[in-house]
Amino acid sequence: VTTTSSASAGSLTFTVENLASTRAVTFGSSADWVDSLTDPVITGATVTVVDTQGNAIVVTPSNQSLQAVIQAINEEPTTGVKATAVQAAPGKYTLQLTSLTPGDDGFFNVGLLADFDLGAANLTSVGENAKIKMGTFEIESATNTFTDVMPGVNIAVTKPTTDPVTVSMVGDKTGITDKVQALVDAANAALKEIKSATTNKAGTTVAGPLAGDPALRALGQQIISAVA
Repeated sequence: VTTTSSASAGSLTFTVENLASTRAVTFGSSADWVDSLTDPVITGATVTVVDTQGNAIVVTPSNQSLQAVIQAINEEPTTGVKATAVQAAPGKYTLQLTSLTPGDDGFFNVGLLADFDLGAANLTSVGENAKIKMGTFEIESATNTFTDVMPGVNIAVTKPTTDPVTVSMVGDKTGITDKVQALVDAANAALKEIKSATTNKAGTTVAGPLAGDPALRALGQQIISAVA
């Protein structure tokens, strides 16, 4: 739980229905994996992936190798997925595609993926928003952090729960008092220094190094006004 200056005392009770996840697919099974990153993983000259809106987009690698396919996908600015080589077993490689957008907004249709010679694209992670439930309704977040569910309070969830969780905010009266006192002490110390520096010579009193300085005296008045 983190707070901002607008946070106030209060309590919030909820259950965590699920955490946020990012949609991802991994290709093939052991029979489909290749022996190196330079082995071919497509039969044609192009592959079809998805853009940031979930629509099909054709990418043209420099060659048919797994390495070239990954590079082409990741260097194409309009794709909505990140390509990664996965060593599924010692000396055996396949491809994983992960949405660039977490949660529900990162959904893409696995059926749009085409032209890969790596077996079926198997759903590895569904990709959904995190959800917390209060009574009959749910609140969703594309990440595991819920912002301003209570004003000024951000809640990060780490696991689903079956039992209700309660987050309480209590006013820190002692902390506020200490901060005010520290401010007053700092102001008094500054005023003491200003008085010493601007004192005029009178009798045996030695003049300060900035005796009568109007700017410094004005600063003193500003400090008094600020803490009054």
